[in-house]
Amino acid sequence: MLKRYYIPSAVTFLRLLIAPIFFYAFLNNQYGLSLLLLAFAGITNLLDGYLARKMDSVSSRGAYLDVTADFILILTCFFTFTINGW
Repeated sequence: MLKRYYIPSAVTFLRLLIAPIFFYAFLNNQYGLSLLLLAFAGITNLLDGYLARKMDSVSSRGAYLDVTADFILILTCFFTFTINGW
């Protein structure tokens, strides 16, 4: 069973998984799926911080993972848009 302090980090980890899926979907002109993935990433960004505070499981490792996931997703979006000529 997942320990309660792993749950916010697991939600953050979902954002890391979304980045390559977004990259593939956008480059294959699946813009609807790409938009849904970015919306889901935004929801997970809100949710992980809320869960960490609500469950009293805030940690420096989780905060670092959150920033890293955000950075990777933003860079992926930037490179995807650049490759696609946007």
